[in-house]
Amino acid sequence: MADLKLTIEINYGGKFVWNPNLEYIGSNIAYEDVDPDCLSLFEIQGLCEKYGAPRTSTYHYLVPGGNLEEGLRMITKDVEVLYMCEIHIAWPIDRLVLYVESGE
Repeated sequence: MADLKLTIEINYGGKFVWNPNLEYIGSNIAYEDVDPDCLSLFEIQGLCEKYGAPRTSTYHYLVPGGNLEEGLRMITKDVEVLYMCEIHIAWPIDRLVLYVESGE
């Protein structure tokens, strides 16, 4: 992906609720610049840990142009991180939107 940098918007400290649509409430937001060639689930866990999210958290990303009800995808393994990066690079967008739910 050659010298490309992406910014991850990390929404953490909140939770998903239906109200009546799906919302992520009670959150904080942090931004991290990453190299998509070096990004993995382990790397995402480490970034989120900096903001107090335990390793047992669940991680979701939002597909470009999507909404929480239809565009939210869970990340459980590296192949999903690779796909997340590929679709964000294919779209004219340089920011990944990540949602973290505490595993506590």
